[in-house]
Amino acid sequence: MLALYQAHQPEYLRGMMDTIISKPQSDGTIDGLVDTGMKTPPSIGTGMLVADLFGVNRTAALKKIDCPTLIIASAKSDELARQQAGAGQIPHARLEKIEDAAHAVFLDQPERFAELLEKFVKDLTTASPGSTP
Repeated sequence: MLALYQAHQPEYLRGMMDTIISKPQSDGTIDGLVDTGMKTPPSIGTGMLVADLFGVNRTAALKKIDCPTLIIASAKSDELARQQAGAGQIPHARLEKIEDAAHAVFLDQPERFAELLEKFVKDLTTASPGSTP
């Protein structure tokens, strides 16, 4: 897989988009995402894949996050249990699950994603100092 990624990065990225996005997208959306992905040097992309494949333990880093954090995840994601565990390590995290979406929830359910994000930001601006949304 890593050799495939390095040798055929655009094709790999396009296939990845087909996996993480379940809803049809407007013309050019996938091309734009692939173009953005191509800005990541192959050596860094390979490192990211290795970290994800081998489940790098990010607990120490997550515990250092000391600000309100919103995590939006797909309710049907294979990674949901790991995302929930990670959210539990962040002191001021809120995890929201979105139904009927693949990994890229912001593309599959953009209205619901925006609604959750807007509410989170609104709660931050109306919360009293020291409180958590």
